Amino acid sequence: LRSSFDTALDLSMRPPGSRPAQSNTMGSRDLLRWLACPVCFIAVHWGLWFFPDLVTSTCPRLWTVTGEGALDVLPPHPKTRTQAFELGWHAQFYAMRCNTAGSRDEDECKRTLELAGDIVNSTRPLTPAQLEGMRDLIFELDGQQSIVDRVLGFFSFVNIVWMVSIVGVLVTVGPCLAYLVGPFILKISRWVLEKVVQPTVKFLHEYGILEILFYALACAFSAQSCRYPQTQADAAMMVALTGGLAFVPCWLYSTALHTTGSGDKDKFIVVSYFMTASAVAPLALIHDSSLMGFITVLCIYGALGFVFFAFGFGFVIGFGSKDAVHRCIAASVVLVASFSTARILGVQPRYLRPFSMAGMVLGNNAYFLAVLILSSKWRRNSGSYAARQGAMIGSLVVALLVGSVYVMPSMTNT
Repeated sequence: LRSSFDTALDLSMRPPGSRPAQSNTMGSRDLLRWLACPVCFIAVHWGLWFFPDLVTSTCPRLWTVTGEGALDVLPPHPKTRTQAFELGWHAQFYAMRCNTAGSRDEDECKRTLELAGDIVNSTRPLTPAQLEGMRDLIFELDGQQSIVDRVLGFFSFVNIVWMVSIVGVLVTVGPCLAYLVGPFILKISRWVLEKVVQPTVKFLHEYGILEILFYALACAFSAQSCRYPQTQADAAMMVALTGGLAFVPCWLYSTALHTTGSGDKDKFIVVSYFMTASAVAPLALIHDSSLMGFITVLCIYGALGFVFFAFGFGFVIGFGSKDAVHRCIAASVVLVASFSTARILGVQPRYLRPFSMAGMVLGNNAYFLAVLILSSKWRRNSGSYAARQGAMIGSLVVALLVGSVYVMPSMTNT
């Protein structure tokens, strides 16, 4: 680790109040100071996964979680075919034993309604009207025309806006505040700014206190997400995403605060991607979030050399070097083979579920893009042109076969 950091960046510690040094190589103590807050941040996130009660009791509570989630106010409904089958059995039993005069057993009927509520994860037993009207509700769900679809669709829209807002706040809050304050208020507050605010912020900045506060606030958001009930899982996931993505500006701030000079920027980007993945991965596990699973896997591919960015006239998707192509092929083979085998065997461990979709989608896309590049006629490769075409065609056939037989859209659609 020390060797990789020394070759990645020719950096030195910046003491408080001193000018940047241009030629000193970062020592062990300087490296430790630079990585102290980021590593502690990652450790706290993994502590939320392994020791949730201990970490949440230690972190301050930012706000009180109250109210009901969307699932609490929506009509109870099955979410899987298994639940629908079991619910239909109880509905038939209730119709035969509880709606027939003279053969009604109140305790048995009450127990049937409680079991039906447990099937759909309701906090209360179902009412007779809810159980009897379940067939019509399931029919609307199949046609995606129910009130459940409309309400959940609206909350999906809110979550998308929330995610975009997270990114927007992180990159534009400073300029927006400066624009909104205006010149008049700036004149009034100039004395306070120059005599109080600037010296205080400068002191907190130079001695690393501001850095600690930023990381502590991000950790508090992540811990706060663990206090939400299961019925408010979407809100909890977005709060956790706020804390997880806040690592990126905090990491850049730590780098700007404690390091100077120039070095290998490519290796610094690799380290940044891996650390971001390490910070977001435990949150994906805690909230069983495919979105954060995608971010984690995408960061890992970015560290391996997968390139994706936008410019004025389009998008760039590819690989940073020939070695990056080979690394991404190897990683894709491991991911796709592992998750495909688990799907075929019917095994889906709890700690792999958030990353399964991301691993299959991104793994197949990165693999076929890399193999397509290598199979090009205009590339100078050691292997023959026919062998490269055979590898590409064979991969496509295998992906179509396995994806079609075992119902894996990520393989067939790619």
